[in-house]
Amino acid sequence: MLTRVDVINERGESLSLPLQGNMSGYQVKDIEGLDPGTASLSDSPTALLPGSDYITGHREPRDIVLHLGYDEDFVTNTVESLRRNLYRFFMPTTAVRLRFFFDGQPFVDISGVVKTCESAL
Repeated sequence: MLTRVDVINERGESLSLPLQGNMSGYQVKDIEGLDPGTASLSDSPTALLPGSDYITGHREPRDIVLHLGYDEDFVTNTVESLRRNLYRFFMPTTAVRLRFFFDGQPFVDISGVVKTCESAL
């Protein structure tokens, strides 16, 4: 079971997002795009037999979408400060590494580039 996601930005700063509890000031509501992406396959029809022969394939790029909620305490974490803190990690066009932690398994790193960060003012 997925227990935590760490976001590591280009400067090496880390934002820990536990899925149980809300010690970080953020609530992970949903994560999309963790399933294996679709594949594009190349094949060639055969002249003598029905069907085709597999030549090669590759996986298409995928978008991982984190849906986060704010858990403000109005003393140290206001909605505004939490929103501004997200921009340190999710500014569009910056590289990030997402580290996924699972119960009893090694973590998995996925590197990518931030496409968008939408947070209502």
